[in-house]
Amino acid sequence: MHRVLIVKDSPTMRQSLAFALKRMKNIEIVEVQDGIRGLCKVPRDHFDLVLIDIRMLVMDGLTLISRVRDEQNLRRMPICVRWPQRARTKVARAMRLGANAYLTSRSKRSGCCPSRRRSSRLNPAPSNRLGAS
Repeated sequence: MHRVLIVKDSPTMRQSLAFALKRMKNIEIVEVQDGIRGLCKVPRDHFDLVLIDIRMLVMDGLTLISRVRDEQNLRRMPICVRWPQRARTKVARAMRLGANAYLTSRSKRSGCCPSRRRSSRLNPAPSNRLGAS
C-alpha cells in the first residue's frame, strides 16, 4: 500500500485530487487542509508522496516544503506541488526548496486541464511504482 498526503485548503480540489488518485491500485489517501496540519502529519506518519498546493492561507506550500526539507529524515520524501499556470516563479522557487515535481492547471470552459513534469526521483523502480500490483 502506498500512502499519499494531499495538502490543500480547498475541499473541492482535495476531493478532486483524491478521486483521481483512488482510481489507482494500492493507494491510501490522507487529506489535510493547510500547511500547518501537513507539517504536523508528515513527520509522524510515513508517506510515499506528498502533494502540496503552493497557495494556501494557513502556511503556504513554499514554507511547508522548506520546513519539511529542514528535517534530515524527510529530505528524500517525494514532494509534488500544484500551482496555477500564472505562478511560474513560485514553482521555480518550490523546486529550489526541494520539490521533486509539479502539476499545473489552467482554467478552461471544460474545467481543469492538468499537465505534469516528472522527476526521476518520482519514478521509483517498477516494483515500487505507485499503482503497481
